Amino acid sequence: MRARLATVLDAPMIATLFHNAFGGHSPIPEAVIVQQLQSHRVHYLMEKHGRAVLSFTVVLDEVEIDYLAVLPDNQRQGLGQALLGHLLEQQAGNRILLEVAANNQPAQKLYAKMGFQTYNERKNYYQDGQTAILMEKRS
Repeated sequence: MRARLATVLDAPMIATLFHNAFGGHSPIPEAVIVQQLQSHRVHYLMEKHGRAVLSFTVVLDEVEIDYLAVLPDNQRQGLGQALLGHLLEQQAGNRILLEVAANNQPAQKLYAKMGFQTYNERKNYYQDGQTAILMEKRS
């Protein structure tokens, strides 16, 4: 799979992908995506054809994965795993952090498969009252 860093020109595609991947509820408005890309603080790694995106923030020797989204029609084809693998190669040596909803078993299985381990949880973290599972991978 070919991956590339997104640019400001990709913001509409990212917003649409988020909207579709998250059931019509985009976690980030397009205007915020544009601001993030302009600031160079939050990075978006995209699959070549725009079917999957991973957003992450790098602070010194830690990387926080904010979102990993794959278009519904393209899920379970290895795109998310490939993007995640690409990021892990790029960030070898850094501690990688993420949070995932306790009811999102497919994502938890993917992260465990890629070497992430649970280190904590946050009860009632999401708006729907769902618990967040905190995971990390140390290289």
